Amino acid sequence: MTKIDNLIEKAKRNPNKKIILAEGEDLRVLKAACFLTSKDLADMILIGNTENIEVLAEKNNLTLNDIKIIDPNLINQIKYVEFLKKRISNLDELSIKEM
Repeated sequence: MTKIDNLIEKAKRNPNKKIILAEGEDLRVLKAACFLTSKDLADMILIGNTENIEVLAEKNNLTLNDIKIIDPNLINQIKYVEFLKKRISNLDELSIKEM
């Protein structure tokens, strides 16, 4: 039994849990997340590049409905914007994006 199979079995025994998977760009992980979501066994959160995950899902006819994606790159950008805002007065997000 693979790690993915174990995850699915645990979700079946304990439905309606939140599961966060760090390897959202892995096809096996993506398929498991879609399966668990489609069966209402868990609320899925994938960590990974949003665009890569969406492309992988589309190529494999997988639906990402109700699956949340957290893109670490975007989080880092948001934190950087917040940092700059604190350090530089009168700087708005548009100005930062133009830098």
